[in-house]
Amino acid sequence: MKSKNFFIFLSYFILCQGQDLLENPSYIAGWINYEKTYPFICYSKNVIEWYHPDAIFPFFEKLKNADNDKVVILHIGDSHVQSDVFTGVIRDRLQEIFGYGGRGYVFPYKAAKTNSAYDYTSIVEGEWMYTRNVEMQPRFPLSFSGITCKTTDSTAGFAIVFRKKFQTLRNGFNRIRIFCNTSRESMDLLLRTSSEMEWIETEISQNATLPYICLDLPAQSYDTLFFKVKKNKPEQKFFELYAIIIESTNDKGILYISTGINGAGISSLLKQNLAIEHLKYLKPDLVIIDVGINDIYRTAFHENFILMNLLKLIQEIRTNLPTTSMILVSPQNVMYRNINIPNCKLYSALIRRIAEKEKVALYDYFTVAGGDYSMKNWYAFNLAQRDKKHLTFEGYVRRGELFINAILNAYRVYLLKKPFSYTQDFFENDTLRVDTLVGCKKNIVNAQNAYTQSSKKDNSSQANEIIYVVQKGDNLSSIASKYGVSVADIQRWNNLQGTSIYPGQKLKIHSNSKTQATVSTAFNSPKNITHVVKEGESLWSIARKYNTTVEKIKKDNQLSSDKIQPGQKLIIK
Repeated sequence: MKSKNFFIFLSYFILCQGQDLLENPSYIAGWINYEKTYPFICYSKNVIEWYHPDAIFPFFEKLKNADNDKVVILHIGDSHVQSDVFTGVIRDRLQEIFGYGGRGYVFPYKAAKTNSAYDYTSIVEGEWMYTRNVEMQPRFPLSFSGITCKTTDSTAGFAIVFRKKFQTLRNGFNRIRIFCNTSRESMDLLLRTSSEMEWIETEISQNATLPYICLDLPAQSYDTLFFKVKKNKPEQKFFELYAIIIESTNDKGILYISTGINGAGISSLLKQNLAIEHLKYLKPDLVIIDVGINDIYRTAFHENFILMNLLKLIQEIRTNLPTTSMILVSPQNVMYRNINIPNCKLYSALIRRIAEKEKVALYDYFTVAGGDYSMKNWYAFNLAQRDKKHLTFEGYVRRGELFINAILNAYRVYLLKKPFSYTQDFFENDTLRVDTLVGCKKNIVNAQNAYTQSSKKDNSSQANEIIYVVQKGDNLSSIASKYGVSVADIQRWNNLQGTSIYPGQKLKIHSNSKTQATVSTAFNSPKNITHVVKEGESLWSIARKYNTTVEKIKKDNQLSSDKIQPGQKLIIK
């Protein structure tokens, strides 16, 4: 991918000397790509839409100048965003094209007893309290992150540890902006990037007029940020943390800030009483509002309530951040206990009406992802988890790919023609037809081929069903590995609600003849794998490699901690 992107850049640099590449539609078109395609996804409508130019043109104008001026994007959402997988895909691609403005938002989620993003984890010391926007009455003030952690323990601290596999903290991401309570009662904060480095101490209340403190670290790469509170004065009683933003010191490129809270809805965002005031300092050029599924999942569709909350949110942003563009995102079709949720379609239609009336942009992800009843297709292709609400890692990667290509397609259309409006009606009535969206024809053909191949594979596997008897020590991951299938496949074939199995249980496995012959040998004489730890590996990365868990590796190797070292041998069962 990197070599391909280099040649894209080189080719357009030669062709467009004297013209800014970021303003060249052909150059933007070269970045639009679908790594994988599926027959149920509507690639021909994968574009950001607008009914009025004011909805999105100011943001596109900023993109044109991203090589000279930083562009700030805030993506707010729920559990789909908290894991940061698909938003991470968007961030990486946007920064590769328009420049690296910083990692964005991170938080010590372990202090709030919830999951971190996919590319980092957190370590916590001392006693911490927390509150989230999903609570009926949050105990502490909330900012744009939707989560607050507070401590009165003067020995408390935390660390943000980036997984080496992702190498997220690239060289140049060395400005740390910490949004926190900056009153005189706040304890001070220490920061360092390694145990060998001296602590950098900052007085939190040194400038109480700002809702954050800002620290610049030496320009080099880091994989860990250590923070520690310190009580220096009698009046200091607590430390209250709202958000940490990692930026580049260069005032250019894309700063993509994604914040999501598990279970959050539209009303949750309205509880964030410090958000607007803090966003005045972040100055986002674009806010992506990507919530709603929790307002309509397993409940009645209260249109007036949802409408009222969305309009209030839009008005707050517009009043206080008048130069900020907004994109409303419709949620994907979901199911509950294999029953389709029709509210997704109703909500999609509602936000389209809001987008037209309120002059905000729209991403009709509901339609692009396949529309009503499409979640069963995502699940069948192993893109969705068994709850048919959340996606698998691969599914989120595909979702991120769709969104970034929707932005690029819309930006390219803007550069080509600058139409007054660009909506699905425009596709059908204007001379700029949908087939001008980059890659549509090619990818639809690829999707049809994939569907045909998948159908053949399914027919073949149905013809070679075998019954596997669970042995002592088996788990779904080990069985799936033996037969060259996925855990989701086994769950689907046997109507399993979870991953628990027991010795003697009979499981249906669909396998073609070649796979069956191979795994028959493996079944008769199972072998353990000896893995030699390499430099930079962790138990987490090894567990992912062998489709198992950290806990199982520790148990099988009698490890008392997560610490491993290069050259160490681990038994993988």
